[in-house]
Amino acid sequence: MAESSKDGEAPAGASGEAVDAVLEETWFPVGDGTKLFLRRWFPQEPQSPPPAGGKSGNRGTLRGIVHIVHGMAEHALRYERLARRLCAQGIAVWAADQRGHGRTADPLVNDPGKGGLLGHCRDRDGIAHIIDDINRITLQIRETHPQTPLFLLGHSWGSFLVQSYIEQHNPGLAGCVLSGTRGPGGIKILLGVPFMTLIAAARGCRRGSALACLMANGPYNKPFKPKRTAYDWLSRDEREVDAFIADPRCGQLSSSGFYRDMLGMLNRIHTGKALAAIPRDLPVYVFSGSADPVGEMGSSPTALVNALKSLPVTDLEFVLYPGARHEVLNETNREEVMGDLIAWINKHCAAPGKR
Repeated sequence: MAESSKDGEAPAGASGEAVDAVLEETWFPVGDGTKLFLRRWFPQEPQSPPPAGGKSGNRGTLRGIVHIVHGMAEHALRYERLARRLCAQGIAVWAADQRGHGRTADPLVNDPGKGGLLGHCRDRDGIAHIIDDINRITLQIRETHPQTPLFLLGHSWGSFLVQSYIEQHNPGLAGCVLSGTRGPGGIKILLGVPFMTLIAAARGCRRGSALACLMANGPYNKPFKPKRTAYDWLSRDEREVDAFIADPRCGQLSSSGFYRDMLGMLNRIHTGKALAAIPRDLPVYVFSGSADPVGEMGSSPTALVNALKSLPVTDLEFVLYPGARHEVLNETNREEVMGDLIAWINKHCAAPGKR
């Protein structure tokens, strides 16, 4: 890895709370010569959990590590508030800007056809390369901290990637977390794959696709009246929505190749064969909002959870927050959401199991 650097950007939704954490930033090289911009938050003084009835913990090694995979048209720094909350529990966080996102999408650093173009992950085999990227980071964490419980958390597009990852790899995770996710897609996604393949071939896979964006995201804002912005569906907290809109690395028009690859992934990950490959003893935590249009107002993640139950995944927890929209971690009840998530992670840090 290259030498770490500092970045003065403020994350969307920063709470301003003071938590002792050290942020390291570096470039992480992956298989095809691309470099991912990687952020790592570490507790300044890692703590072990307090004893029962005690007031403070003892100094100790890291209690856990969470590897975060962000969503579409955003970047890893938007998870800094959660990262600092986790650091307060003695849990470190690793999070990369994925191909075509954040600081990784820099044509001066990366080939535009391999992740250096904002909104476009790769000309060909984008999802396969991103899954490999996630695996390389996971293996690096394993090599660096071999005895520390490791969790994988994905939000939205990131949750689809994480689900695909656990269907293909079994690195002994302590747990998997899916936020703002969805289940089997139905006819719209099934027909979307050949349509977007045609658009990408006819117009060029790197070109932004306003049509695909309209088809995919257009209906999301319809349930929310009166309409204040095009992104009201993200959160009830207007400050969080405004921060997303103001962020130059958020909300970009994604390429036809991006939509082609995402729809193809959604078709693959929900097949019976793919779901059956998920380790039965992998703890899984799913949380979403009942007013999240990506999750069809709660029905889609519910369908996914039911599919996981039928495998059966033996340690499965699902929380559907009433009234919450897509970015549950940036919602008006985010303290409740983060508290529930951290409690689940703490429980699985302490539980015997895979490491």
